[in-house]
Amino acid sequence: MARFRLSGVCLGVLIAVSAQATASAQISPAPGMFSVSGPVVFSQVGNPTMTCTADMDITVFAGGMTGAVTNFSFSPGHLLCGAFVPVGLPWTVNRITPATTGRFEILNFAIVGLGSRCDKGRLIVVWDNYPPATGYVTTDGSMPGHVPTISYPNAVCKVEGTVTQVSGAPVNVD
Repeated sequence: MARFRLSGVCLGVLIAVSAQATASAQISPAPGMFSVSGPVVFSQVGNPTMTCTADMDITVFAGGMTGAVTNFSFSPGHLLCGAFVPVGLPWTVNRITPATTGRFEILNFAIVGLGSRCDKGRLIVVWDNYPPATGYVTTDGSMPGHVPTISYPNAVCKVEGTVTQVSGAPVNVD
């Protein structure tokens, strides 16, 4: 009987530790808001590859597993960066699990400009918690590109670069 009680206690401790580990896999502080900015290389079908400064405001909802990009802009760098504007804000933010590294995704990323469009894209952000907190941003290869007057059947838009947290309480992605 003592063996059964000990096993029950061990099982209870294992469940509690597992639940705590699951609960800590989040973006924090939550709820919260922060801003990031930094150079990204942007390429879109029919337009030149450009290095632009990407600025984003991100809201993290209670629980730390979801949030939203509430503001986005591209600014020079390249002369044409400011010609691209966001579509469909807010974009969804989800914590990617299981938590092997600090990663979150931005869904429904969409921008238009210069007669073309990138839409319904997914950005992956690999977050480094160490000050200054930074995020390596990249597309997952599935963002379609559209130019209404030209047919590009396999066209994709790409975003890649590193953004740095510029405002808000220090963000951790566990």
